[in-house]
Amino acid sequence: MALKQSDIDICLVNDKPNKKFLFIVSSILRKNNYENIITLSHTRIPLIKLFDPEYNINIDLCLNNLLAIENSKLIKSYSSIDPRFQVLYMLIKAWAKAKEINDAADESLSSYSYANLVIFYLQTCTPPVLPCLHKNTESLPKRTVENSVVAFHQDPKALGFVTKNTLTVGELFYDFLCFYSTFDFKRYAICINKGHMVELKNCQKELLVAPACIYIQDPFIFDFNPGKSMTEKNFTKLLTEINKTIYIISNGIKDYGFDQIFSEPSLLSLSSNVKQHNLTLILDNNDGAMDNNNNIDNSNINNNEKLDKKKN
Repeated sequence: MALKQSDIDICLVNDKPNKKFLFIVSSILRKNNYENIITLSHTRIPLIKLFDPEYNINIDLCLNNLLAIENSKLIKSYSSIDPRFQVLYMLIKAWAKAKEINDAADESLSSYSYANLVIFYLQTCTPPVLPCLHKNTESLPKRTVENSVVAFHQDPKALGFVTKNTLTVGELFYDFLCFYSTFDFKRYAICINKGHMVELKNCQKELLVAPACIYIQDPFIFDFNPGKSMTEKNFTKLLTEINKTIYIISNGIKDYGFDQIFSEPSLLSLSSNVKQHNLTLILDNNDGAMDNNNNIDNSNINNNEKLDKKKN
């Protein structure tokens, strides 16, 4: 679930974790020709940021962040339920990167936060596309990871959930934007472990200690808000970009062009692929939309060679 320019997150597990060990790892990396090495030992999750010149990719290496592994497993489980989730998430991620609102370090939202937003929307739309994997877990073994109880359905088939939602990815993309353009962020929190609207007053008090524009309750650490990185300025920018995109789609993509939605040149190949996934169908009275609902080829998202062949 990565774009062509995405970085890699690596979790190094060590039985004797300490900050000194982090600097030892940094030293080893420098001796092995990695570049731009920055050791962040005082962040919530200590990590090393580096660049691999051989593969031309940025890497975030953290130490013993075991819950991050559980988060990845959770998102993978949701991906296995309906292929539209993965494509929609990548669309939203590409869109957010193009609008420069997909970087927690730059006081906007992380990709993990956007994953929560997409999952929550797909849980609460009508009819829902995704179930809540944290429900009905009484019979599942409980595991404690970093003082948090971890229990969710890693085999979604056990839930017996079958979606009745037949919207295309393009229609879901548009509806996602509409959903959050009217979402009452001052009243409700994003909680994928609940799968429904939860008023802030009913959330854990610890989650609300730090004022935030968006409250996203982490599915495992209930008092942690991944969305707290977003400033008021970038929150306003997020809503502005959402409404701009809604306007462009509503008034005809053919008139404005896909580059107005995915404005970065590096993302234009992705936006062309989006067109193949029927984003334009919401403008064409949905002619044939349902016929294409189950024919999403996720492999084309990052495969420019295949995309070029299809164009020709």
